[in-house]
Amino acid sequence: MKRSRKRLLVGTMAVVASATVATIAIAASGYPTDSVTVMTGCLTTSGTSAGNVMSIAIGSRPAKSCGSNQVLVHLSGGTITRITAGNGVTLAGSGGTGGTGFVDNGFTTVGLDSHYQLPQSGCAAGQVVASDGSGGWTCESQQTYGGSDFALSNQSCGSGQFLTGFDASGGKQCAEDADTAEGVSDLTDYTHNTYVTLGDDESKVAESYCASGDIAVGGGWSLTDDATIVQAGPVSNNGFEGWSAKAKTGIGDGFEEGSVTTYVKCLTTLH
Repeated sequence: MKRSRKRLLVGTMAVVASATVATIAIAASGYPTDSVTVMTGCLTTSGTSAGNVMSIAIGSRPAKSCGSNQVLVHLSGGTITRITAGNGVTLAGSGGTGGTGFVDNGFTTVGLDSHYQLPQSGCAAGQVVASDGSGGWTCESQQTYGGSDFALSNQSCGSGQFLTGFDASGGKQCAEDADTAEGVSDLTDYTHNTYVTLGDDESKVAESYCASGDIAVGGGWSLTDDATIVQAGPVSNNGFEGWSAKAKTGIGDGFEEGSVTTYVKCLTTLH
């Protein structure tokens, strides 16, 4: 009886070893392109049988539940179980199961969607890639421009001229400088002032103007005695430019008095 039990134990271990070897052989025999077999078993993690895979069955469940010293393991001839295509990616495959944009348990070729790739051939030398308006791409000749589109380069006006614009062919249009045409020879400036006196409780305005056609480039005012300024600034009257200042005195029983003087700085163009 003792010898018979010993032989039975050896036979059982041989069956387990044989099943383990067979499982490994199936998983390692090669990677199939479709109908990949998936097996599930229990890997023993402790005890005298540590490292052995038992209760192997085809599918996602072991032949029987794993014990307390075992963990569930899955064995397969493929290392990727699903590929899902994202934006711009295409999948082409067969076998197994799948749906729109993904393949399960089969084989697939991953590619770049034509809408996301530029033409790799067909464009002639010097052509550029352009959108066809429908999510694709076409080869187009480069746009060239002439004087009717933009002003032509390497153009300049003559001495004493300035640029006024461009004609329909992109050519420059130049004109004589107005001041140069009139023969400006010099610029001069001068100052003009106006003095106004004020009595007791009085308000007056002093204005100084440049000569006709001259330009006021600045101005100011000054006060004496009891006068105070009300307002001041540049002024224009019938084409004459100048400076204005309003001043006043208070009530002092006839004793308040003063004066206001305005100044204007003028610029004259001599011809």
